[in-house]
Amino acid sequence: MAFNIEVQKDVHPGVAFVSVGGHVGVEEAVQVSKAMEEATTEETPWVVVSMKDLEFICTAGIGALLYAAGGARRLSGDVIFIDFGPDIRKLFEFLDLHDYVITADSLIAAVRLVEEKREGKT
Repeated sequence: MAFNIEVQKDVHPGVAFVSVGGHVGVEEAVQVSKAMEEATTEETPWVVVSMKDLEFICTAGIGALLYAAGGARRLSGDVIFIDFGPDIRKLFEFLDLHDYVITADSLIAAVRLVEEKREGKT
């Protein structure tokens, strides 16, 4: 599958949505970084990233996503990952990222999590 990335701003107040699919190699990691920068702003400090159609991601791509999470945290938001395929989930577990990143089961669950964090419930 060819690489694709899509950014949607304000899917919920203060929340952007990024969908990443296909193969993310070193060259595509630059595009991932740019898309995450576009999504992560003062108006949308929370970014939900869907990996539903992601088949492969190199370490540079993972680095771009983690760097974006740091940027979102500086804006009092964060990046929430959803729709992991089994191979990508295994990669994140292998890299021991589950303690560093936030995951949710769906976009709806991610938006609920954002609301809970804004209300100080989690």
